[in-house]
Amino acid sequence: MTTQPQPAPLPPARPPIAHHHEFAEMIQSLMIILVIATFVTTFLVQPHRIPSGSMEPTLLVGDFVLVTKNSYTPVNLSLLPHASLHRGEIIVFLKPGEPDTHLVKRIIGLPGDRIHLHNGHVFVNDAPLAEPYAVYRPLLGTTYRDEFPTFADQDASILPGWHAQLRSLTLNGNLVVPPRMYFVLGDNRNDSLDSRYWGLVPDANILGTPWLVYFSLRSTDPDDPLPFGFSAINADARPRSLTNRALTSIANFARWDRCLHLVQ
Repeated sequence: MTTQPQPAPLPPARPPIAHHHEFAEMIQSLMIILVIATFVTTFLVQPHRIPSGSMEPTLLVGDFVLVTKNSYTPVNLSLLPHASLHRGEIIVFLKPGEPDTHLVKRIIGLPGDRIHLHNGHVFVNDAPLAEPYAVYRPLLGTTYRDEFPTFADQDASILPGWHAQLRSLTLNGNLVVPPRMYFVLGDNRNDSLDSRYWGLVPDANILGTPWLVYFSLRSTDPDDPLPFGFSAINADARPRSLTNRALTSIANFARWDRCLHLVQ
């Protein structure tokens, strides 16, 4: 009597793929990233974009900067210690009278300082201020702008009410900065609407200091040079190859040499 061979046992069934488990891990990872990003932007840094050229060449139109949230107000909403402000420091703040407008300028006058401008150059406490960051591009000048403070010349850009307040703060030809207030100017000195035109910055309006340009979109200004030796694309002079055209488009898109640039 012959014995029939027994069929080979079937391999054990593989457990079903735990798609729900992988999905849960993905959601958990995203939540952790969101929590970290929220924590950083709430307590440590805040991204801002530079909208105007008043701080050129230090900050350019299209620069994206990270602003440290050092608190200068009595109520410290950041986890960083209270910071003291210094002359020459760049700050981001809410424009006085327009709390929805963010501005970036450089501190020139501290509380108690006596400020005046002569021929467009700053004097602090009767001494000329060394300003290696300031530029004076050719632009039609006004007595008000270059001989600040003055009341012999009116300027259409002056904020209503500031001229009267300026009179009360002027002593012997100098603006005397009150306590807990700051006098700020743009580095692009001849093309900047700043404390000369709308007044002083209260310390409660100061949000922080920009410290890093993390990205910079190129402007449409033809004087804005391209990096890496590329030429701008136009209808009459296209790059010779598709690769060169693609590389030129990338170069046109951003100022790559300004990425991760420290603000000074």
